[in-house]
Amino acid sequence: STSYCNIQDALDAANSGDTILLAQDMTFRGVRNRNLTFNGKAITLKSVGENREESYTEIDCEYSGSAFIFDSNETSAAVVQGIYIRNGSTTHGAGFFIENSSPTIIDCSITNCDATTGGGAVYMFQSSATLERLYINSCSAPDGAGVYSLASSPTIRKCEISNNSASANGGGIYSQNDSSLVIENSLLFYNRNATNAGGAFIDNCSELTLVNCTIRDNTVSGTGGGVYMTNMSSPARITNCILWNNSAGSGPQLAIETPTVLTVNFCDIQGGENHVYTGSGATLN
Repeated sequence: STSYCNIQDALDAANSGDTILLAQDMTFRGVRNRNLTFNGKAITLKSVGENREESYTEIDCEYSGSAFIFDSNETSAAVVQGIYIRNGSTTHGAGFFIENSSPTIIDCSITNCDATTGGGAVYMFQSSATLERLYINSCSAPDGAGVYSLASSPTIRKCEISNNSASANGGGIYSQNDSSLVIENSLLFYNRNATNAGGAFIDNCSELTLVNCTIRDNTVSGTGGGVYMTNMSSPARITNCILWNNSAGSGPQLAIETPTVLTVNFCDIQGGENHVYTGSGATLN
């Protein structure tokens, strides 16, 4: 094996199918350790150890861009695993910028990242990325302070998205024009923003799976403290979820706007229908 001082040097030298191991208890900084690109290769980049807590391998972006940029048609075989990411700052996706690519991101922590347009931690466009066991905390953006998904089909699984701040919509998650959106076994709490949807803002999604999630203690001044849905092109379902102690000007737990049809199954919603805002032309089952 060969050792490299900078992560991008290792990525450039690697071939598809290779695994790059990052040293334990290391913080990587500098221009060759941020805005990292896989250049279309199916590489696994991971910390030594079973998980991020054991390894504590960190990328500090020093407020000078994103940690990772996936824009070369990377597939799910491009994997980032077990890394702490902090101090990203850019227009879109200060932790991960993903466009026309679908990487797998597992067991990473993304904190203190800021985007001036959307996606404080993660930005996706035309992507089917998998986000699994991510800890997203203290990130900010106008829309989607945690995750911003546009015209994509992402899977968000076993993630904790908390204490993020959006100045407009979607303190935790912002989804628009997605053909499919899966959010399962995840926690969204203590997110906040100025307008709509402290937990998740979902606009014009063709197929929504929101299951086994807890969405609590999110705060907005507008509508939909927990979840806000609008313009859904097919019936949506929320199953086995808890929406509790969220606050908003209207619909503190949940808000749906026309022409959304929403079916709620086996959920615990504080205040019941009294805490759900149903706009004219929307249907709650």
